Amino acid sequence: MRILNPSNDYVFKILFKDPEGERRLLAMLTAILEPRVPIVSVRVLNPEIPADVVADKAIVLDLLIELEDKSSVDIEAMPRFEFTDRVLFYWSKAHARQLKRGDDFDELRPTISIAWMASRLPRARRIAMTPGRVHSRFRVQNVATNAELTDQLELHFLELSKRRSDATLSPALRRWARFFDRPSSADLDALASEDEIMADTVTKLRTISDDDQHARIADAREKGEVARRIGLGAAYREGEKRGVEKTRVAMAREMLRRGTDRAFVADLLGIPDAELDGFLAER
Repeated sequence: MRILNPSNDYVFKILFKDPEGERRLLAMLTAILEPRVPIVSVRVLNPEIPADVVADKAIVLDLLIELEDKSSVDIEAMPRFEFTDRVLFYWSKAHARQLKRGDDFDELRPTISIAWMASRLPRARRIAMTPGRVHSRFRVQNVATNAELTDQLELHFLELSKRRSDATLSPALRRWARFFDRPSSADLDALASEDEIMADTVTKLRTISDDDQHARIADAREKGEVARRIGLGAAYREGEKRGVEKTRVAMAREMLRRGTDRAFVADLLGIPDAELDGFLAER
């Protein structure tokens, strides 16, 4: 049996969205957040899968979770390039949903965003992450004194490309990183033998993988992302006729049109972000 990729955004959501997945979700959040007070219950606020999830590749399949203290967590497996801006945008939506018209701001509870990142980050984004570590954690601080402004915003990025060389990972987080990093059947067997909840997660993944409808949707999501990354075949084919330089320009323009992060496009072209508009205008 072919094992579906657990970091595929559709498979990820199926693994954790239903009440029977609460133990799996609790274990994963505990491994990432390492809370001082144990997380004892979670509630997924958006368990639905949109009907047009195959046709519309722009649909974001995140999990919006409410903890028992009313804090919010937004978590997703992220296959795309718009890393920090996208995570911050969905953090803001999750945070704003807490208040209704007339509510006081002191009713706000912290909101945490978590992104499992299956792809290597563009250079412009890598420099902000913790060197050599899978897990990078961000809060809002005074840049001069490092004094924390608020606990309302917290962002966690987990780079799977670093998992083999990161000796600082806890055993629990190492298991989750291994699970999400395109595991083989042998990897899954090994993980299942190490931990009861991981064994349950492996069983669920195999059940999903054996379902033709789930496999079809997961494959469609993956193919849509591959088409997006290689960006953009039409721009490439047109540019190929005009030479390498025009190919790069055509691809860059199409990527920007489709909302790809500017810093990534500039990095792809090998020029500073500030020079991107002038570079494209001249060609």
